[in-house]
Amino acid sequence: MDSLGGCIRKYKEQVNKGEIVTAYRGIMTFMKDLKVRMGKNHPGCDLSSSIYFGNMDMTYFSFTPADFKEKKLKLAIVFLHEYCRFEIWLSAQNKKIQMEYKRELADKELADLKISEDPSDSIIEYILTDAPDFDAPLALKRLLEDGTMAFIERMRSLI
Repeated sequence: MDSLGGCIRKYKEQVNKGEIVTAYRGIMTFMKDLKVRMGKNHPGCDLSSSIYFGNMDMTYFSFTPADFKEKKLKLAIVFLHEYCRFEIWLSAQNKKIQMEYKRELADKELADLKISEDPSDSIIEYILTDAPDFDAPLALKRLLEDGTMAFIERMRSLI
């Protein structure tokens, strides 16, 4: 791996080409639009006031139904830049509560769900799509929304 200076020179080259800037702006705009859509279509859910734009590792916003919030749980819709995929994460208000839910879920049949390994900011991380089609943004938003709502129902049956 190059030194920091070498990495920054390569970064500058990529930024100057323009594609990385266009892609990043497109992802950020998509996340903003998705957040607005989720808030509009599901007004009973608690929506974070802002989007975490990350350090080009992940971008996410929280989207939490009231019954999850009462249980001190929260959800995050996450875009992982390295893998170019969307996930939904179930997490808790703090590490203590997170560990309690991990212990509770360890005894349940989770099928294709997997409890996150520590250290982690989540209880469960589930891939919504690992092949997002940004050229069909409406269909992608619908896919993510439907996947999120299905995940919420699955979590309700487990917790």
